[in-house]
Amino acid sequence: MPSIGEWAAVAGAVATWVLALFGIWQLRAIRVQSRAAAEQTRLLAQQAIEQNRRDQKWKTLEACRLLDTDPILDQSTARIWDASANGTDYSNMKAHQRDIINLLNHLDAIAIGVQQGLYIEEIARDHLDAWFKKVCSEFLREDRADQIGITRSHFTHLIDLNNKWLKVETHYRDT
Repeated sequence: MPSIGEWAAVAGAVATWVLALFGIWQLRAIRVQSRAAAEQTRLLAQQAIEQNRRDQKWKTLEACRLLDTDPILDQSTARIWDASANGTDYSNMKAHQRDIINLLNHLDAIAIGVQQGLYIEEIARDHLDAWFKKVCSEFLREDRADQIGITRSHFTHLIDLNNKWLKVETHYRDT
């Protein structure tokens, strides 16, 4: 018959095996949990990126629509329209310098936002391309800017983005 010491050795060996198997089971469970946590983190990061993109779309649209909804911009554009014989004659606009600068400042701010990645360029272009072309061709030409009293170098972002848009025919596509 085995002695107590032998039984103790066998019991210790069995306990070691049980603990080892339990440890392996725990390691596998931890690995499964780690993978699930990594997948959850990946999905959360993807959702955050998608939400950021949606927010960026709305911010771009909000900045663009200010031309239609902001009362100060609306008054400025209305006065410019009236003074230019309904958009046909911009030759004598010195008296409307403040309104023109107000409009240029808004469009330049959007151009800065586009260039810094705050706004989506293609959406801004779809909404403002005609505005950019018109203000650059009518108010930011060297001769006209001088006549109105506008410093062109204050609107380089607007001018640069307009020049870029004149060269490229891409428009927004939601991907």
